[in-house]
Amino acid sequence: MDAERSAYCDLIRGDLIGPAKGGDEILPERPDKRYLMGMLFPQDAAVQNALVEEEDEGEDSRASREGEDAPESPTDLLFQRLPSSVGLSFAVQGAGNVDLAIEIACGRYDKVGAVWKRREMRQSISLSVGIGSSDQKVVFEEGGRVLAIMRPGARGARVVTVSLINACRLESPEAMIDPKDILYQVTMTVRPSDRLARWPAPERLSPDDEEDELLLRYRYRTAFAIGHGCAANWSVGGSSDMAMIEFLPATTVPPVTTEIDLSGFPEALAVQNIQRLQSDETSVQSLTGGLTALVSAYRAWREGLDGKSDFDSSLKPAKDRILARIDSAIRRMDAGITLLRSDAGALQCFRLANRAMLMQMAYASRVADVEQKGRVPDPKGVPNPDDSDHAHRTWRPFQLAFFLMSLPGLWDEGSSDRDLVDLIWFPTGGGKTEAYLAAAAFEMLRRRMQLGERGGGTAVITRYTLRLLTQQQFQRSAHLICALEDLRAVHRSLGEEPFSLGLWIGKQSTPLRLKDANQDFLSKVVNPSGVSASNPFALLSCPCCGSALVPRSKQELSSEGVGIASTPRSFSFFCPDARCHRHGGIPVQVIDEALYLSPPTMLLGTLDKFAMLAWRDEASSFFGRVDGGDRFAPPSLIIQDELHLISGPLGTIAGVYEAAIDTVIASRGGHAKVIASTATIRRASEQAAALFAKSVEIFPPPGLDASDSFFSTDAEGEGRLYVGAMGQGHTPTYSVVMTSATMMQSVQGLGFEPEKADAWWTLVAYHNSRRELGKSLTMANDDIPARLSALYGRGARRVRHIKELSANVPGPEIPQVLDELKQGLTTGRAVDFLGCTNMLSVGVDVARLGLMLVVGQPRSTSEYIQATSRVGRDHKRLPGIVLTLFMPTKPRDRSHYEGFTAFHEAMYRYVEPTSVTPYALPARKRALHAAVVIAVRHGLSVLAANDSAQGISRFPTEVDHLIGLLEQRMTTADRRELAGIRRDLAGFMAEWRDRATNPGLRYSAGRNVNNFRSLIRDFGDSSDPDARETLRSMRHVDRSVPAKLFGQRQSVDAAPPQARRHARAARGRNP
Repeated sequence: MDAERSAYCDLIRGDLIGPAKGGDEILPERPDKRYLMGMLFPQDAAVQNALVEEEDEGEDSRASREGEDAPESPTDLLFQRLPSSVGLSFAVQGAGNVDLAIEIACGRYDKVGAVWKRREMRQSISLSVGIGSSDQKVVFEEGGRVLAIMRPGARGARVVTVSLINACRLESPEAMIDPKDILYQVTMTVRPSDRLARWPAPERLSPDDEEDELLLRYRYRTAFAIGHGCAANWSVGGSSDMAMIEFLPATTVPPVTTEIDLSGFPEALAVQNIQRLQSDETSVQSLTGGLTALVSAYRAWREGLDGKSDFDSSLKPAKDRILARIDSAIRRMDAGITLLRSDAGALQCFRLANRAMLMQMAYASRVADVEQKGRVPDPKGVPNPDDSDHAHRTWRPFQLAFFLMSLPGLWDEGSSDRDLVDLIWFPTGGGKTEAYLAAAAFEMLRRRMQLGERGGGTAVITRYTLRLLTQQQFQRSAHLICALEDLRAVHRSLGEEPFSLGLWIGKQSTPLRLKDANQDFLSKVVNPSGVSASNPFALLSCPCCGSALVPRSKQELSSEGVGIASTPRSFSFFCPDARCHRHGGIPVQVIDEALYLSPPTMLLGTLDKFAMLAWRDEASSFFGRVDGGDRFAPPSLIIQDELHLISGPLGTIAGVYEAAIDTVIASRGGHAKVIASTATIRRASEQAAALFAKSVEIFPPPGLDASDSFFSTDAEGEGRLYVGAMGQGHTPTYSVVMTSATMMQSVQGLGFEPEKADAWWTLVAYHNSRRELGKSLTMANDDIPARLSALYGRGARRVRHIKELSANVPGPEIPQVLDELKQGLTTGRAVDFLGCTNMLSVGVDVARLGLMLVVGQPRSTSEYIQATSRVGRDHKRLPGIVLTLFMPTKPRDRSHYEGFTAFHEAMYRYVEPTSVTPYALPARKRALHAAVVIAVRHGLSVLAANDSAQGISRFPTEVDHLIGLLEQRMTTADRRELAGIRRDLAGFMAEWRDRATNPGLRYSAGRNVNNFRSLIRDFGDSSDPDARETLRSMRHVDRSVPAKLFGQRQSVDAAPPQARRHARAARGRNP
């Protein structure tokens, strides 16, 4: 661990475990209230014994403040026992008895007058155990006991468990805990006479190919011990092995580097330079020669894997499968090189795509520089790709390799590669976005070059699962679209239609109609009711120079200096700086009505927004239908970011809508390529089959070792540090107060210069629910400052700027919150405390963030990896620190805490498989009819309008053809549900045709409108009970059921005696 983080962790350890003031410290308050963990309580003590004493004694203000945010309910902690023992288990090699050399230590606090004085106790003992036997000794002046046992474990292992037990007992269940009976700052180290063996894994109940591959890839990362009521650590090698308990475990996850060893392939190094790739001066031979060298280096690495055999022979099939995937990737990369060498058009498109990406990077750098410095320098105009300023811009090897591999499937619409989902699987922050943006640039250019005017319209649909992620990637995509538009101005062969970007995410973030946008423009920008104007339109600054579209300082009642033009019939962006070449217009649109009128080249949207396709015939413009005619080719590239999030109920419903979208594209002669990306996924093949009815190829395919896939390797250096903590004897909410206060104060305590301290200044507090988040935000305003003041007095850090990032934040305000997070400590506007939920876990890229508190283990390993990867992303700053505060009442939290080291050394191994079942009966009942409506409305122009639902029987051949395409697409995804899919499709079509025999049928009639009959209706709308309830958002999968409770609330006095005491203690501090 580096010196800075070591010093920080020492401060944290002193504050949370102690002793904070040295081995002979004197405390003015009770030590069990001063410290969070590392304690062993008397036997049979429960939380209520501590809480009752807090209320009765009322010794200090800190104790009383703890209860204000105490338990969620009295029964939450009623039966929670306080820990009176701690221990660890480990496996040993050999046979026979094992001798154990054990070193233990603790602190005891005696009350001397009004203070508590610490004395330290240390002891070394020896025990000996054999299979089925135990040994024990009394320690700490009869205040403790050490017990060791040995038992047989899985796979023939010998497992030793050593425990340290507090020998004190409560005099009675009603007794209060005396702090002098508690053991503090407990440590224990065990040195067995035999070597430690790998912790035995349980036997698997059924064969699992993917599990075998994980076992092979992570064979070098194994656990040697597990904690009980604590974490465990170990040291293997040297003169002897040892295992020890840890209350504040810390594990550094190695940083991943994309810089690979190409020393034997100098041409491969040179070809990564984007300036060289885009230049017409680079010959075909030189360009393809460099790309061939890159593939040759990959091939040489692959051939080196053949001789690997340091694993169990049962894993040989797993090795063969892994190598086969690598071979497939190499073949596809070779095919990409052959295409560039043989097709001049493809080569020109490749050069232009690289040119656009270089310009995109130049624009992104300009904007980032403005954000960092807070001012806009003189705009530099359109970047010159051949200028020496851009000579340093390079591809990461995996990005270039993926781009190369995807070329044949993009260039040739009939390629078999279009039947594959290419999944970019790379660690968070590794550059996945640039990889798929390069493919998107190539595809948008290809359509213009191959299809001419028909290649206009919406070429690429990029979908995200969260509004925040969509808005973050929206900024990056805007740089690219501006670069493509700059190229179109030079290359007239790219057509007359501008390249443009559209944001389609719903009214919570952007207005739907032009007149609504104009009202927002007038009320929030031109004539704001507050002190200053705000920008509610998602695009905050010029993508080319960084000028704010609504100046921060704007207060006058006018549109002067504003880069937005709005009327009731139009809406557009432009750069307010007249020196910028985008002063005449920025090719970005965010208003739904305007997007329907002029479909963008690249459409960004949230996944759930696509549920509106059943309701809006205007959205047919995204599929090439403009002004009633098929003017453009349908979308030919679909990008799905963060694929791992398309699971569970959301993924299940999304799969049904995905089939409808595919059907519409196919009905218009299209065959879209699908590219997905993720950093965390399991069972990718099953998920891709269910969602897209396609096979999947992961890139880069993993190697035989998790630390090396050729394109990424574990690097030596300062990776992200993970620290674990679990409160003892405190309520969960007050544990958060203690930990937050310590983490914030310790940054100030290090005494760094502001530029250095900035990386750890903002504490990102991650929560698993908005309910928990609400409590923390309240505590950040009250309890945390009070705790800081109580402990540190005048030296306490002041908590001034508190922000929230969750679904509670209105959509238009999210970009502004992100902008505030980018403000560094030197600006005087740095955020002190950011409370957030899983909105942070994908898409947020704020380089200065480096410190995180995770409140409770997230629901999935994938979410944990994604969330914690949001800090420590800038290698030029202090490396990231993540402290996870586990909840002792939650078994899953305790399990992760006790296996902390092993889990964090192989986190990606523990990612849970995703589940998607779009054609199961409940999903069909919920969404299959909507898929039919989408296929018909957007597949047949004559049946698109709202009042054309009546005409379903007038086009039987065309409709039957569409339903046939839809059925084929659905059954390809899941043959097991063939009969059910056919039955439900036929049933809904029969119902539709039957209802169309009477006049007046519309697709939808509006909520609670009784004048018309409708085919679909909102959930809860009773105006036409014969209409099918239909989703407007894929997130609204489960219906809300109102419930009312009848009966008299039981009073505290009527509760059992034990519950009464606890409830009164809680209420006394939580009125």
